[in-house]
Amino acid sequence: MQTKIDSSIWDDIGPFDADTKIAVLWLLTSRAVNSLGYVEVVPRIFMFETGVPISSIEGACQGLPRGFIRTEKGVFLRNFIRRQFGSGQALERSHMCKTLVKHLLQMPPDVTRLVLAEYPELAKHHQRSLQPPAKVEGEGEGEGEGEGEGEGEGEG
Repeated sequence: MQTKIDSSIWDDIGPFDADTKIAVLWLLTSRAVNSLGYVEVVPRIFMFETGVPISSIEGACQGLPRGFIRTEKGVFLRNFIRRQFGSGQALERSHMCKTLVKHLLQMPPDVTRLVLAEYPELAKHHQRSLQPPAKVEGEGEGEGEGEGEGEGEGEG
């Protein structure tokens, strides 16, 4: 996925120190960012790829609290879905909606709550995905019911 970053980012991060700027750019462009805008931050990998201390992540989240939300294991980029795929009805009609919901089902509960709070249009699709499939009429009836019950051969 090609992350979209507008040149106006420099208006937002201009006052930050160099380490925090690098952390912001890493969060936005890391290969670890998934389609939901969530990136799990592994300190060793972050420090290896950027050459800056892990505390720079905290500086980025504090400096851009409307853009980044720190979770237990990573960072949720609040505007990522909006900038990549749209929001509201445009997101619901997007070919990515089902994929986003599929990825949402694999996220930790804290990340799921953050994504659904930011993009409530995904909630109804998410709820549908959590529902068990509807029972097909006639399913479970007829021959074969009860097979496998009783004593098995060779029991001693």
